Amino acid sequence: MYRSKTGIIVLVGILFLECSGGAAGKEGVSPLDELPGYIKQVTHFGQRADFSHDGMRILFLERTFGDVFK
Repeated sequence: MYRSKTGIIVLVGILFLECSGGAAGKEGVSPLDELPGYIKQVTHFGQRADFSHDGMRILFLERTFGDVFK
């Protein structure tokens, strides 16, 4: 019984270190700084972007429950 408790504690410790270590290495880095070459940022604001039904325009919200832009 003592052995299984020690194993669980070690496993939880390893998982904690792995999860916290991954986030610390990327602190301060925005996903926008690492965009692939085939993706272009169109605007510096807005969210929930989608194409219009005809595929000619991009529709997006200013913010959650905000104005809609084309």
